[in-house]
Amino acid sequence: MKDMPEDHIDPTPYHDSHIRPVDILRDLNPIADLVEACFSTTMDEDGRAYIRQLRRSAEKASRLAWATRYVEDFVPPIKGFIWEEDGVLIGNLTLIPFRKDGHLHNLIANVAVLPEYRRRGIAEKLTHTALRYTQQNGNLPIWLQVRDDNPAAETLYRKLGFSERTRRTTWHFRSDHTQPPIPSAPEGMSIRASWWRDWREQQALLLTLNPPEINWNLQVDFNAFKPGFLSHILGTLPGDTNRSWCLYRENTLIGLIAWEAARNWADNLWVGCQADEVEPTLYYLLPQALNAIMRHRPQSLNISSSLGAELLEKIGFERHYTLIWMEYQPRT
Repeated sequence: MKDMPEDHIDPTPYHDSHIRPVDILRDLNPIADLVEACFSTTMDEDGRAYIRQLRRSAEKASRLAWATRYVEDFVPPIKGFIWEEDGVLIGNLTLIPFRKDGHLHNLIANVAVLPEYRRRGIAEKLTHTALRYTQQNGNLPIWLQVRDDNPAAETLYRKLGFSERTRRTTWHFRSDHTQPPIPSAPEGMSIRASWWRDWREQQALLLTLNPPEINWNLQVDFNAFKPGFLSHILGTLPGDTNRSWCLYRENTLIGLIAWEAARNWADNLWVGCQADEVEPTLYYLLPQALNAIMRHRPQSLNISSSLGAELLEKIGFERHYTLIWMEYQPRT
């Protein structure tokens, strides 16, 4: 094709006898073993929870093997492709459908190949197969995420035609870390409880740093932070599932920190502000939030990798990982 860059590989189908679709009746435990073997040194608690979920799903699938047509009613459907040699699962690619802006997309996840079988092009062939499959089933856009400390994988995906859309860093504040001192707001600035009349502004600021094109992955419903009528007057008592702290310059809302109780092993903090107000928002509100949260859990914050790194480290956060989000736009 004339408009195709020289380094953009056309997703020509690979007809390889080693590749087959995932079979949830027999593949879930081997996939869990494979993912564990490939990512054990970098896997966090959320990753280990995913492995446990795979094994629970495998157990359910095994119990329901007699009723094959009903398995997916009780076991989350897992689509994707397997690379198998002599009955041994060598590689895997998982396809996860999701909705973004009301439109269906696919996410490529868990591209894994056993270490002793790498550098044979297995990951590339599995990815080609996924591209071909999506082109034949709706020709949908495809997303994936790759850690920034995995340059080989990043190079492969760029070669295949994926383009970077954003980089997000996850930071952790450990539960045993010393609480940071709370700085006093300077003259002209004030820290206030979330006020229901300001909700539209608060929501707009949260979406400024967490736009819809990436927050589909974050599994957060910002409407859960909408304050009630009495919350501004009575405050929020420890033990609630979410809280917010707002920063004002004079009477103008310039930033907020929203907190939600853990769904997994760490609670979540979300930053909302205009791009040029990140530093004051983090500096004045994060210590306030960390000292107010009465829970012995790590606190997790996800933010664009270009924002606030030095200040977050000073407050006591530790960089967990950075993910590069990449998208493949199918050609019409």
